[in-house]
Amino acid sequence: MTVSNLKYAKEFEPCEQENLRKTGAFQYGMYILVFKGNELVAFSEGVSIGIKKRATSVLHLAGERVVGGPHEVVEEADGNIWLRHENQGYTFLELSDSKTASSFSHNTYNNELAELNIPNVWKCAEQVCQFVSKSINAERVMVYQFHEDWSGEVISERIGADTESFLGLRYPPTDIPKVARTLYLELKTRHLFNVKTPTPLIVEAKDVEETDIDLSHCLSRSVSPFHVEYLNNMGSASTLSCAIIVENKLWGLLSLHFSEKRLVDIHEFVFFQKLSIDISAAFSWAISSQREMLVTRSQNAVNRLMQRLEEEVEPFQTLILSDVALHKISGGQGISLFIGSEVSSIGLVPSQEDLVKIRENLSSNFDVGNHFCEMSPFDFTLSNNVAGMAICIISKAPFCAIIIFRKGLDQTVAWGGDPRNYSISEGEVLRYTPRKSFEKWIENVEGCSAPWSEQHKSAIESTFSSVKAFLEVDNAELAILLRSGMRRALKKKENLRSVATDVIDSITSGIAIGIEQGATASNSVVAINNVTAESFNISHSDFLGASFTDFSASIGIDWETSAGSDKPITINTVTNGIRDVKVRQGLLFEYFDIGRIKDSFMRLVIYEFIDITEATRIKNSLIAAREKAISENNLRNEMMAKLFHELKTPLHGLLGLSEILRRRFEVIDDIKNKTLIDSLYQSASLMRDVVEYSLSTSSLVDTVDEQNFRKISVNKLITEVVALVQPLADKKQVTLELALMGDVEIYAEPRGIRQVLINLIENGIKYNVENGSVTIRTELSDYGRISMVVEDSGAGMTAEQIAKCTQPYQRFSNLDGSGLGLSIAEALMRNMGGQFEISSKVGVGTKITISMGAETEIAA
Repeated sequence: MTVSNLKYAKEFEPCEQENLRKTGAFQYGMYILVFKGNELVAFSEGVSIGIKKRATSVLHLAGERVVGGPHEVVEEADGNIWLRHENQGYTFLELSDSKTASSFSHNTYNNELAELNIPNVWKCAEQVCQFVSKSINAERVMVYQFHEDWSGEVISERIGADTESFLGLRYPPTDIPKVARTLYLELKTRHLFNVKTPTPLIVEAKDVEETDIDLSHCLSRSVSPFHVEYLNNMGSASTLSCAIIVENKLWGLLSLHFSEKRLVDIHEFVFFQKLSIDISAAFSWAISSQREMLVTRSQNAVNRLMQRLEEEVEPFQTLILSDVALHKISGGQGISLFIGSEVSSIGLVPSQEDLVKIRENLSSNFDVGNHFCEMSPFDFTLSNNVAGMAICIISKAPFCAIIIFRKGLDQTVAWGGDPRNYSISEGEVLRYTPRKSFEKWIENVEGCSAPWSEQHKSAIESTFSSVKAFLEVDNAELAILLRSGMRRALKKKENLRSVATDVIDSITSGIAIGIEQGATASNSVVAINNVTAESFNISHSDFLGASFTDFSASIGIDWETSAGSDKPITINTVTNGIRDVKVRQGLLFEYFDIGRIKDSFMRLVIYEFIDITEATRIKNSLIAAREKAISENNLRNEMMAKLFHELKTPLHGLLGLSEILRRRFEVIDDIKNKTLIDSLYQSASLMRDVVEYSLSTSSLVDTVDEQNFRKISVNKLITEVVALVQPLADKKQVTLELALMGDVEIYAEPRGIRQVLINLIENGIKYNVENGSVTIRTELSDYGRISMVVEDSGAGMTAEQIAKCTQPYQRFSNLDGSGLGLSIAEALMRNMGGQFEISSKVGVGTKITISMGAETEIAA
């Protein structure tokens, strides 16, 4: 699971304080009666006297307990089904008002999932989705897993043919607030059958208040208006969610989305109450099995380390230098041992300067024990792309610590919409607003390592316990043994060089050379691998002890020039001829004493030459192909532009002549011929629009380049465009209204943003009603963006029309036009890096919002 670094609100006060237990209302389509003892104290609107009488008898009928909860299903003699439960001294009876036969029955459910033994969480999720999608006809069936911060991620789904996929998308904690998560632990399922206005609870007992009655466990309890708005924005007419509970904690949800409302159904409730128990058991087994496998694997690694320690009886050699060293069994890429002022390291570690600063922070900031982090806990960024650390403070006197390092990963988090856009600041108040877009939004996460799993943490802790038990030492004594082992290794450098040789010999994919640096050796060659010997036709001993500068010169490398450069270098090998290579450096071992770094410093490094010859050739071929494609595209655009310009002249002539003929036939009142001429005129007009669209898109859209961007005054731009389209508004008897805030500048392509506004306002005028209006206003939106809104009072569009309106040549009326205005506007905004949003309601009008980044503060 990738950890997000995004700063966004984790809770919204209105959601967290919302009373979801005592809502005082129910979903439409259900009768609810509340008894206190034998007295009917409250009921939902629409409950008849007959239902009240039946409820009184149902109150004492024997029922069948629903598995795992407080509910009972009570069946009357005529077959009607009631749902009954008790809560805080009240008895609740629920009855569906639908006469339609249920699609669920006692025979529908089987125990298939109860026997689902899959030792993998994701495979288990796939099987659950597959089973449920076969049983229930839903547009979306998905498994949603919560993370530690209560954000969630869709880990499996089954969807209909025309349904957008949410697989892999992350959602913030505010989507399912704390109060809702708590209710899932109690009731296990949540059924939203429709989003109609809820039915109110009517309290008729004088000694009972509406706020006394806790509706938490009612099947048909009404839902939050925030949730209803959220589902409307998502395009769902009804939903069903089922808790996945693991170790008494809400691990995730099975969620179903429907495009149509559903009948209130008690059988459905019974079905999913059973299902919740079985899928929770299936996931519990999968998680437990997966954990056991990882624990076994981790313990096997610890056992191998302990076996090596029993052979060597040298903790420094085993924990730091061996092939089963502590960082290698815990998912680290490097390790540093700090004892007093001495530091020794292997693998991927920060620079020497950073290690000194880390040592300064360890004594005062960390207690004895193990501390795990995915990012640097210090107030400075670590070098060499190091991020995660397991800080193991072994002893304070003498001071001893081991740090296992992990590299930073360039990771991404795919969000279902931008999680920062779920609130509106009103003064000091943060108001929750369910987002309207669920389009994938990518967050790039840098400076963070993979998380430390419980198994890796356990391996580290188990290793220290086992080592101390085997050596029969305490923490301080282990520190002394580690220091003694480190100093012995430094005196016997041949042991360290032997370790370096073993590592280098194991590299078979490219040239690898081991170098010793320090006070007593300056870039001396200590080992080469077989590939190096074969590539340059030399023996392993030819250059041992020689300087790397002399070795480089003998094989034709200008190392003094290449050493500090990230650029590839060229080498000439005996086996493969001239090759392009990239040099990668790794740390085999490093030691220094902070009090005397220059005199004590000793380092073994490895230079690995990675062959990138073929990759370079492919890259150059792709660059050449791209340049050729751009050249051909420019040539094609130029030819098309010339062709369309040539077409404009005869088209204008045809339009002019047809207009003259229209007027002439109007004078002589020749209806038949006038109709033919009108058709000719309309066809020629459409052809002209196609030509002009092709010219505008080939010239205007293609010029949307950052080099053409300028600072533009928004109010000046809008005023100029309104003056330009005012004659069209006057002709159509449409009022243009401006509501502009203080002036602000945006950064955009001048011709592009001007054309967008012209198209939007002209559309608002053209498709408006008589004596209608078009309002153009500016707003300051989130994150300093400026929004320009064009809102008309026209006929509006359906959801289907909204989905198609930005496609070229889409027209929804008989008015003149080619259906190209919105497609051009949307393409221009997209190419300028802006936002383009449409909302519309039939009979009310259409609102189009375009947004760009602001360049200056709003004028007072």
